[in-house]
Formats: sequence, structure tokens, C-alpha cells
Amino acid sequence: MTIQQLKVLLEICKGKTLLETAEKLGLTQPTVSFHLRKLEEVLGLELVRKTSRKLRPTEAALELLPYIRRIVFLGGELEEHAAQLHKRGGGRLKLGASYTPATYLLPASPPSRRSTRVFSCS
Repeated sequence: MTIQQLKVLLEICKGKTLLETAEKLGLTQPTVSFHLRKLEEVLGLELVRKTSRKLRPTEAALELLPYIRRIVFLGGELEEHAAQLHKRGGGRLKLGASYTPATYLLPASPPSRRSTRVFSCS
């Protein structure tokens, strides 16, 4: 299950068509349909029913809606916080690798940064 799949269902639950949902999320209509099918597979529930030209959320979808809203909201908060951290720069990145990958695959650290390479063999 992905946040994008949940966003698709959220838009459908707002009464939007596949095309409207696709336009709002910057996706194609087939991609929206794919996301809905995959979400239904993962959850093992029918989430929408097609009536004439509209999709209607099922009772199961409506019951899950409060959780979906919270998850999408928290995903947005996470992205905002990550963007703030990115703007501040810095931070610390720790990479761990066994001896061979550490020796041959990890790049040498930039001279302006303090670097500690710790190797341990088990």
C-alpha cells in the first residue's frame, strides 16, 4: 500500500471521477485505475463500485476514510519536515558496510567533511 494509492481513493471518495482524480494528482487515468486495483488487492476489499460514469466508494472504503485521511496528512507532514531539514543542510549520515564494499564501493569522503571509516570483520 502506498500513500499515492491512498490519495487516489481519497479523491474518489470526494466524488471525483477517474479523470478528475488523475488531473488533480498529476497522473493518467489508467494509472489511477491501477492504483485503485492494487489497493483493493492489498486490503482484500472492494473499495469502489462503478455506477454509470462515476465511481462510488463502498461502505468499507467509507469506514477506512478516517485512517486514510490521517495517513495522507502524516505523509504530508513528513515531507514538509524533511524539506525543512534539507533546507537547513548538514545533518549526519552514517553508512555501514562490510570490509569489501566499504573499501571498494563507498566513495572517499570529501576533504571538507570529517570522516570516520570503521571496519570490523565478523
